Amino acid sequence: MNISNKTILNSWKEIAEYVGRGIRTLQRWERDHGFPVHRPSGKQRSAVFAVASEVDRWLKTRPLLVQDGSATNGSATVVVIPEQLGPRWQRVRLSTHDLVTKTQRLLISTGQLQAELRHAIELGSKYKKTRAS
Repeated sequence: MNISNKTILNSWKEIAEYVGRGIRTLQRWERDHGFPVHRPSGKQRSAVFAVASEVDRWLKTRPLLVQDGSATNGSATVVVIPEQLGPRWQRVRLSTHDLVTKTQRLLISTGQLQAELRHAIELGSKYKKTRAS
C-alpha cells in the first residue's frame, strides 16, 4: 500500500470525526463489518490508523439508513443500498420497499376502520335511545 500522498487518520477520534460517527460505532463496524483500519504493530488492540480513501470506498459499499421526511410522523426509515452490492441486496431492498408500502397501506386501512367503528358505535347509541323512548 502506497500511502505517501494519501490522507491518514491517526486515531479512533480522528476517524470518528471524519466519518461523523462515534468511536464505539466504528469499533463495532471494524469487528462486525470489516471497517478498514490498520494497526502498526499488528496487534488486535493496539493504536489504529486509517486511510481516508479506503474509508470512503468502504462507506460507499455499505447500506445506509436515512429518514424519510414524507412519512406522516417522520419516523419511517428507508434502506438505501448501492447498486454494486449485488442481487441479494437488491432483493432485500425490493422486499423492504414492498414491506414499507404495505405497512403504509395497513395504517391507512386501520384509520378507516377506526372511523367506521366510531360511526357504528354512535349509530348504536342513537338506536338505543330511540328504542328506549
